Amino acid sequence: MGRFRTQMDQMLKKQNLLLSQLLRNARKNSNVSQAEVAAQFGRKQPFVARIESGVRPVTFVELEQFAKIYRQSLSSFETREEVERLERLNGKLINPDRILHTYPDRYPKKKKDRGRP
Repeated sequence: MGRFRTQMDQMLKKQNLLLSQLLRNARKNSNVSQAEVAAQFGRKQPFVARIESGVRPVTFVELEQFAKIYRQSLSSFETREEVERLERLNGKLINPDRILHTYPDRYPKKKKDRGRP
């Protein structure tokens, strides 16, 4: 499971960094400061700074709130397709849907059900 986890971690890290850039750009395009955004969350400015720098991942609930604050749809923060496009350009596409099928010999076989409940 190590290789799968490593590849998924890489993909999630790239998605998090891309999402942080999208959030930063959306905030700047909305002409809102980090402090103003943080106030709408009931938090302090470093909360937004850590998210925009990619240090802290954003939750789905927080992403919904960011979308409302910036008056954008959630789909404007879609990252998976953009990460895949960038990886295709670099020739390093990680497809999580095919990883298990690509390396089936690297994963332990499931124990057969012997009729036990």
